Amino acid sequence: MVLSKWRFYKVNLINILVVAISVLTILSALALVFGSMKAERKRSLWFLAAAIGEVMWGVGIAVALSLPPTDTGYAVMPWALKFLYVGALIMDSTILGYVSWKYKIGKIITLSFLAVAIVLSIIFLCDTSVLYTDFTLSYSGNTLDYLMPAEGGWFFWAYIAFFCTVVPAFCLTLLYQIRHAKNKEAKKGYGFFLIGLAIAGFASLI
Repeated sequence: MVLSKWRFYKVNLINILVVAISVLTILSALALVFGSMKAERKRSLWFLAAAIGEVMWGVGIAVALSLPPTDTGYAVMPWALKFLYVGALIMDSTILGYVSWKYKIGKIITLSFLAVAIVLSIIFLCDTSVLYTDFTLSYSGNTLDYLMPAEGGWFFWAYIAFFCTVVPAFCLTLLYQIRHAKNKEAKKGYGFFLIGLAIAGFASLI
């Protein structure tokens, strides 16, 4: 009984935090879009797309962790997992667009990663069994059974490889911008952005 109550309060706290962060993320992205100069507004749309992906990812995680072992829970879980895994693909491919779109090579790299993200998303949405075989809902914690590479789960490695390459890509792009920024304020701004992205990116990789 004590463990059930503890899980109930913990899940509610997670959900509250996720909702609060999601609202703030979307609001900050909208502020960036409408507060940007006209020349930068199109580029800032990449950040809005990344914010939408981040919200999908975060909400998917919160819902997947908190669903109870009921008929409704089992019906909702597949949708929560779709939000989670597709949201992550949207988030990282579009944040790359935000940091690198003003460079010609950045456009090529962004469109390449975006194309891969779209293909992976379509494959997963059409057949979730390429990544996981089953899931279990319980009051002690929800679990997911992955289709491992040894069992023919090629999608598992493809998904991991995408993030292991896209995270360094946007970090290296920001390092390039820091190096070539013409004033100290821009260097400082890019530096803080790099630290935040690096921490969030590598933490999400784990």
